[in-house]
Amino acid sequence: MLEAFIRLLIDNGLIGREPPADDYESLDEVALVTHHAVVAGRLGLEHGYEIDKYRTVGPYSTSLADDYYDDAAARARAGLEAGSPAPPLPAGFAADRFVRLVSGKDAAWLNMAATMIDASPHRRHAEGLVEWFAKDREICSEEYCRGILREMTSPEIGIVLDYGAEASREKWDALVAEFGSELMGSEAWTAEELAARAAPIAASA
Repeated sequence: MLEAFIRLLIDNGLIGREPPADDYESLDEVALVTHHAVVAGRLGLEHGYEIDKYRTVGPYSTSLADDYYDDAAARARAGLEAGSPAPPLPAGFAADRFVRLVSGKDAAWLNMAATMIDASPHRRHAEGLVEWFAKDREICSEEYCRGILREMTSPEIGIVLDYGAEASREKWDALVAEFGSELMGSEAWTAEELAARAAPIAASA
């Protein structure tokens, strides 16, 4: 499945046609593929990957990364180079709405969208989700968070978030405590620096 999904991303200009030049670019691409997969999962893509870590780049799936490095990306690019038809994607995946949503979005938007999707079961409603990220954690502005939610849940896209599916502030806060600096990205940035990075994006949205 991952090979077919990566091919979709390449065919629509969501990741590069050429393979990453070095290990650092590979890590960036794994993050992009992961964040795209999290969003696609809310539009019917049953990819089977779980978010089991948080890095400075946001939600991270060890199993997806393993499959990526186990030649899934290389096979997708080899098929493209050979002019082979794209592998079929799972039935029920609204690929057209997915591409419409994520086209033109930068890595920061995808990171935040994937993080909000992953966190939504631990909040009872949208305002609680916005408040947690914008006020409690100071990761992004309220306007920026609400803008992402509006786009994802618009009638044209139709993402439905699982508010309250695991609603427990204690449970989500335990996740924060477990991953600590990785969730906040403070391996590289403080909360204030993350907020500063998000502010120009929110202002231009």
